[in-house]
Amino acid sequence: MTISESEELITELEIVELERYIEASLPLGYRQFLLQHNGGRVSPDCFDFVRDGKVTHGGVDWFLHIGNAESSNLYDYINTYRDRVPKGYLPIAHDPGGNLVVLSLQDDGVYFWDHDEEVEEGEVAGMQNMYWIAGSFNEFLDSLHEYVRRR
Repeated sequence: MTISESEELITELEIVELERYIEASLPLGYRQFLLQHNGGRVSPDCFDFVRDGKVTHGGVDWFLHIGNAESSNLYDYINTYRDRVPKGYLPIAHDPGGNLVVLSLQDDGVYFWDHDEEVEEGEVAGMQNMYWIAGSFNEFLDSLHEYVRRR
């Protein structure tokens, strides 16, 4: 796996500030990823998840970062999706179509969040548009692969 176009490296203090902001501790694997890379593009970038009993492919366009760059800023995504993603889940990446990869702050599970199936404004966000990808952030990274077109 290679990561390119990362933002400026961050410090442990910036991680602690993020944890205060979200009122939760980051899972160790994701914490280490932010300290080592602070977001960026990943290759390979494809992942699989099951929807309606079928294996479906997704892709990571960008991992979100902490910093001042305007696009793919973690704080911006937290604020934008605060009421759209269930409480206790953190946006960590997005795909080219506006969907998210989110991380469970309770158990480190990683999920695909489909914006086409999200709740209406004013409704409480639930798991109806979330699809399990991996049991941990590191497992998610290990599962990334090149896209293979099936016939």
